[in-house]
Amino acid sequence: MTDLVIKQNKAPAYLAIDKEGVEYSRDAKLVSELPTPEDRLQFLSAIKPKIEKLIGLSCEKLSFGIPLYESFKMSKKDARKHPANGLLFTQGCELKLSLSCI
Repeated sequence: MTDLVIKQNKAPAYLAIDKEGVEYSRDAKLVSELPTPEDRLQFLSAIKPKIEKLIGLSCEKLSFGIPLYESFKMSKKDARKHPANGLLFTQGCELKLSLSCI
């Protein structure tokens, strides 16, 4: 599944809920919308080099449920000062699948 998202830029189908509470199908947009935990971890692993390049630092791994600044062992104070602070305060599960296209 991750290869499909990254190499072919094709997100899997995701069942979302509209304003009226009715389910509808659309392409997944976030890491958390990938179908399995394995797919989510594979995607985070695959985009790690791109995120590291955007941040300008390296990290051991990107984690699903914490802000990226914690993955990069940064303090909140340092993350706020960083040029990519918006990205650093994003949790791994909230990363957009479109990051694979950068």
